[in-house]
Amino acid sequence: MIITGRLVLRNWTEEDAANLYNAAKNDHIGQAAGWMPHTSVNYSRHIIKDYWNGPEDYAVILKFTEQVIGGARLILNSSGKLTITDNEAEIEFWLAEPHWGQGIMHEAASALLMHCFKDLKLTKVWAGYFDDNMRAWKLLKKCGFQYQFTRKNVPLPTTDNHRTEHVFCITREQWQFYHR
Repeated sequence: MIITGRLVLRNWTEEDAANLYNAAKNDHIGQAAGWMPHTSVNYSRHIIKDYWNGPEDYAVILKFTEQVIGGARLILNSSGKLTITDNEAEIEFWLAEPHWGQGIMHEAASALLMHCFKDLKLTKVWAGYFDDNMRAWKLLKKCGFQYQFTRKNVPLPTTDNHRTEHVFCITREQWQFYHR
């Protein structure tokens, strides 16, 4: 569990399915993140049970309302699509639309980066965003990530679509310099 000023990041539970559905049924969320909008509470429960069940999969919760408003995950070691070595991670995140523009995901991402570099002792964290997701680009820049390369025609696992993804990373040294 990770606690910040406004947020609690904790592992997903099946009891989060209704809140997840309410946030993730919005077409803007799935489209920006590269997945289909959730179609039911049962579908959201399936996603929690079968996909967002790892030790570094987090529900992003407003501390004072205990409402799930987003998600974040760290894909550790060389199991991500961007990571190369076992001391790297890939970060993914999304936020419910009513909470956009409030610095919430910056707060969550900053806490996760601290966790990556201080607790997990990683050397590099990767992230990507799809062509039309300028909010993610702004977040990555604000967190200190540096552009690396662009991948075209990236297949999306839950749809038949392909997108262009821009890939960024931040090293432990860059993070330490950025957060002095």
